[in-house]
Amino acid sequence: MLVHFVLLASSFFITPFEARFMQNSKSKASSKQSNQMMFPLTRKTPKHQTKPGVPPTHEVDPTEPLKPLPQPPSPLSDDPVFPTPHPVRRYVDILDSPPASRWPKLQNEALCKQRRDEIKEAFLYAWEPYELYAWGHDEINPISRTPYNWLSKQATMIIDSATTMKIMGLEDKFKKCMDWIKNDMKVYKGGSSNLFETTIRILGGLISLYDLSGDKQVLDRAEELGDAIIYSFDSNTITSIPRNSFSFSKPSRKPTFETRLETLMNDPSHNASKLYLPTQQDLEKGTGTNSATSCLAELGVYFELVALSDRTGDPHYAKHALRALQVSLAAPRSAPGVVRAYIQHDGSRTTGPFTIGSFADSFYEYLIKTGLYSDEYEIDLVGHTANTSKPLSEPKSINDHWEEIMKAFYKNVRTNGDGFKFIPSDGSGGTWEHLACFAGGNLGLGAYYLNNWTKLPSQQVIEHPVNEKMPKRQDKTPTTRADWLDTFFQLGKDLTHTCYQMYHGSPSGLSGVEVNMNVLPTGSKPIREYDLCPEAVESIFYMWRLTGDPIWQEYNWEIFQSIKRHARLDERTEGTTVVPGGYSCISDPSSATPHSRDKMTTFFLSETLKYIYLTFCDPDTVMPLDKWVFSTEAHPFAQRKYLKVIKP
Repeated sequence: MLVHFVLLASSFFITPFEARFMQNSKSKASSKQSNQMMFPLTRKTPKHQTKPGVPPTHEVDPTEPLKPLPQPPSPLSDDPVFPTPHPVRRYVDILDSPPASRWPKLQNEALCKQRRDEIKEAFLYAWEPYELYAWGHDEINPISRTPYNWLSKQATMIIDSATTMKIMGLEDKFKKCMDWIKNDMKVYKGGSSNLFETTIRILGGLISLYDLSGDKQVLDRAEELGDAIIYSFDSNTITSIPRNSFSFSKPSRKPTFETRLETLMNDPSHNASKLYLPTQQDLEKGTGTNSATSCLAELGVYFELVALSDRTGDPHYAKHALRALQVSLAAPRSAPGVVRAYIQHDGSRTTGPFTIGSFADSFYEYLIKTGLYSDEYEIDLVGHTANTSKPLSEPKSINDHWEEIMKAFYKNVRTNGDGFKFIPSDGSGGTWEHLACFAGGNLGLGAYYLNNWTKLPSQQVIEHPVNEKMPKRQDKTPTTRADWLDTFFQLGKDLTHTCYQMYHGSPSGLSGVEVNMNVLPTGSKPIREYDLCPEAVESIFYMWRLTGDPIWQEYNWEIFQSIKRHARLDERTEGTTVVPGGYSCISDPSSATPHSRDKMTTFFLSETLKYIYLTFCDPDTVMPLDKWVFSTEAHPFAQRKYLKVIKP
């Protein structure tokens, strides 16, 4: 069913089934506004053919009248539809029909299994001190063996690590975590917490655990948390741009689905003939936060909230998240694609640096991942023409917005003396953030997907550093869309080589949170500490899956060995029991003998070890990238078309 909907500012993600539900609704709102409330359907050019890798052979005229919508499928059919809306609760399950192979084969299964076992042992060595000394707390201080809480004591480590356990086959550990979530987790315990971190680690973890297990009680916990989180969006009645914190308090009243539906349909922003953006009258009403700002990453959690709406049938989460996304994309900008790191709560402008690193990274990352996740069901949003005297652009797909922003970043690419490319933040000179290392994999994945899973020229070229220098290459100026996709993939490879070199060129074999690119790789001096970060191994994992070049597997194995050499703490004997020491963050990776810090981050288990482990798994059978989409915290979400409705 290759159709999509134009989703304007406060629109939410619906299927033909839900559209028909609304059209047939007997509510006051439905009779009052009728079909004006429906988003106009347009055809989408088919991207996926029967045979993988075969490009489309024809296009459909978007002006051609559409055929009538089919009758809604049975709620218990295997068709990939949303669950039926509340209060008739439906859950979703994952269809077991993997797509055709587009991925490389393991070249040495025996060696890969040996490495997987060693990575799994490292996971358990890091996990067991937490289980013994900090169970139920957010993290553990591994040297002092004391609990550490920084996210309102929501047992972040349990939820963040459980998806890795499931992938690694650690079923006993996984069951213990699931039992805690179902029996002991209390969402509404009071206190405030960081919106972004709670959403990506806890809400995203719960949604993913539901996809991996089908356990309805886990989805119930996710919905409770979503109701608390969405208030930060909902309370900004002008733009839905959220505050950076929220309260773990039970909402005083949660409207029924019918009440929410009527409210949404009476909202003038759902008139598809006009774009809803704040008017001067809206701004004069005020929300008390018009002069406040949020970083893009905070409203970049639209991916998790759209996924929550998909699984619960409640459009409220996606409605506000996509509304905030729409306002941010429509804000005036200084040049095409330049969406800066901070946005005012009234949506009037974005400010601060144009950076692919901290404060904005996941906002850009999730544009293409949301497009991949929704796939045939496109999300179309309006952008800005980069000239405030001109009108806003026509709605375009979320994938097109990603392409426009990546083109803007491409203009900022710099190359150091050894041929390694990087994208500095505005005014950052020669500094490259480790956080920005996600961009290599994101560019590669996005380019391959947008090329209809057809291999790009640069995807098939084997290219490695020689004597710690990148080979000289004359980059051509891209002119066509095909050129741009190939350029994106090549840039993704180049950035990932740079991120590997941040480790390889360091005296400790570990990177810092930042690196001075002017001395990379010879004499590389990492800046600040190493926090067991995942972004470099994440992009290396993607490059292995996207190219099949085994050098990427060796890169991740080398980084893993450096982590074991410097971050692994010695065992301790307590009475007659030998207890694993765990792993710790590193204070000075620029030294050949770095010092340990009394800290272990949850993303070491959620992301870093997961991506290294997956680098040695069969790409066709273990989390194939055309069926599962990894969140910014490495929690796998099933693509929307692989969801089906099951009995409550």
